[in-house]
Amino acid sequence: MNTRFRSLQAQLVLRLAAGFVVATLLAVSAIVYEGSQAAQSLGDDELERRAVQIAHFVERGPDGALHLTLPARLEQLYQSPARTRLLAVRSGDGAMIAASAPEFAAEVARWPPADGNRHPFQLDDFGPTSQDYNGLTVRVDGIAGPLSVTVAAVSDAEALASGLVKRFIRDLVWAAVPLFAAAMLAIGAWSIRRSLRPVHAASERAAAIGPVASAVRLPVDDLPTELVPLVAAVNHAFDRMEQGFAVQRQFTANAAHELRTPLAILTAALDELDGGAELEKLRGDAARMNRLVEQLLRVARLDSVPMDVSARIDLVATATGVLESLTPWAISQVCLLGLDAPSLPV
Repeated sequence: MNTRFRSLQAQLVLRLAAGFVVATLLAVSAIVYEGSQAAQSLGDDELERRAVQIAHFVERGPDGALHLTLPARLEQLYQSPARTRLLAVRSGDGAMIAASAPEFAAEVARWPPADGNRHPFQLDDFGPTSQDYNGLTVRVDGIAGPLSVTVAAVSDAEALASGLVKRFIRDLVWAAVPLFAAAMLAIGAWSIRRSLRPVHAASERAAAIGPVASAVRLPVDDLPTELVPLVAAVNHAFDRMEQGFAVQRQFTANAAHELRTPLAILTAALDELDGGAELEKLRGDAARMNRLVEQLLRVARLDSVPMDVSARIDLVATATGVLESLTPWAISQVCLLGLDAPSLPV
């Protein structure tokens, strides 16, 4: 797997982005659907408002018959030759009171009077103008009694209203929603990065742990709750490692101490013997064993002392000093020592 996608931060950001995309698509679909429904509902609400307005102009005459007398503005609207608006008013028993066109009166007369619910309808290629209409029949209770009012409008007007609503929704969806999603994604990525800072700090601290700095432990402050048990387990493992190092150093020191006495006795006994080359070889072996034991003791002592390894040291100067200290030994052994050092400090 690619290292980038193995990153917890990258996985969280990608999943967050995927969640935002899915949520945005669902939100856009819901907004478009609700907008379409709202556009249709607005058209029906407008028709119902017109129907209630028309019912207020129905009055009972001196002869007891119901008459519709519209103001000049509404009369011009519903009697226009363009036939963009149609109306039909019936009494509660279905008797026709008034209609804007004979063909519309004949069509509505075949329908049952309205009940408490509104009944939308559509008329295709209707009338002498062969236009499409969206209409509504509602029951209106007024001073003239219960009325069944039917109004219709050319579909072009409804389509215009619906188009305006859909255009508004589309502009809102494609302008506001992506900006909002991008802002939320950026905030989420920033929050994830900030939340993972303690994890990076623990990683840097872990890189400093080693045999020399075995007392260093990972910090648990500000860590996510899910990572605290893991970091605690790692710290316990470091405790066991440090204890193992201490046991090892103690074992080395004890072993060196235990070997010093028999080696001292062996060396003393060899020094008292007279012999030739074989005895000298044994004495040399004993001397090397004594040096090894002394080195083990020194290592054990140095391991228990904290050392500052941050200082800068010139290796050329160090090598020169070692060479100077070994010169007498080299002369006694008839050896040649040399140092080929660069001119610049190392």
